[in-house]
Amino acid sequence: MSIAKTPCITMSTFPEPLLAGLRTTRRRPPLGTWLEDLDAGARLREMSFDQPCTIEDVLGRHLEAIGATIGYRLPQSFNIYATVMTAAGRCCNSHQEWKRAHRSELRTIAARWFGEDELSDNVDEGRDYSSTRSSSLHLNLASALHITWRGKPPSPMRELYTVLVIEYGMLLYWRLAEIERRAPRLSTGDRALTVLYRDIIQLFAELRQGSIRYGSARDISRSLIRHLGGDDMRAVIETSLSLGAQAYAAKRAATDARRSLGIALLGAIIAALVAVPVLSDLLDGAQGEAFGGFAGVLYAPIEWAAGLGPWGPWAILGLAFTAGAVVWLAPIALKATTLRLPRLFRRRGSFTAPPNVQFTIDDDDA
Repeated sequence: MSIAKTPCITMSTFPEPLLAGLRTTRRRPPLGTWLEDLDAGARLREMSFDQPCTIEDVLGRHLEAIGATIGYRLPQSFNIYATVMTAAGRCCNSHQEWKRAHRSELRTIAARWFGEDELSDNVDEGRDYSSTRSSSLHLNLASALHITWRGKPPSPMRELYTVLVIEYGMLLYWRLAEIERRAPRLSTGDRALTVLYRDIIQLFAELRQGSIRYGSARDISRSLIRHLGGDDMRAVIETSLSLGAQAYAAKRAATDARRSLGIALLGAIIAALVAVPVLSDLLDGAQGEAFGGFAGVLYAPIEWAAGLGPWGPWAILGLAFTAGAVVWLAPIALKATTLRLPRLFRRRGSFTAPPNVQFTIDDDDA
């Protein structure tokens, strides 16, 4: 039954409030008959299947009915974790003798083995997580086995002491799986990272399992998460967070750099506008002066700008911005030229001479 694709269910029971959410077609089995027993005050309808159905089909129909009844489409994904509650037979005098005589059967049930070959001696039933001597509890990757050695199996209410702890561990596992699915695809936006970090912090806090302190409940939940690969999933989440934090830091650095560049350009424009009157006065005072030699060469642009009248300050600012742009773009242009030059000599149709061939060029005009 713990294998979702195995057809093994021939009958299912639905409470009356959920019948309205069932879709009946020719391929669907009939709704069956009413039972005399009530469930929380609601009548129950027993449905028999002509062909055995899988647990996946039955649970899918229950989810579909619940979603249609409450008006919400539920996700059709679930995890089946079989929990077997049984009592040891009376063929042996003690549970120690029963374990020795029926160890093969115990290992077969605990490991969910249904093959024809016998299990290897390396496969055991695992650790006993029960905190009492009257019962045993064995966990593995996909099922749990609870055996009562003295008396009858636990009543439905007492079963919850074990089932709820297992369901709590399964819930933490599903939350880990959801975070593991979201973490590699996280967005580097501030809001998305904030939501993801908040969910992860809450989940990691619950993985400490401070809310369960009775008996071996914490060991049961932690062992179940470990069997399902929770430790590896947590490592993947932490690695994704580390890489995401680095990507976010790089993005913020690039954003800050662009913002700083914009502020610098804005400051340069404001400074240029403020400098126009000052440059106009300096150019007015520079008219008529003459210098010779190297000083004259340096003074030539100022003399040229002074002769432009009101456009002189703007000419000086234009020259300054042009010089700055040349200084800023020169390394980029040099790097691009360095990368492209080797390709110029490997164009299609070019000829490379062998190293032992010499050419003599005869120029009649020389």
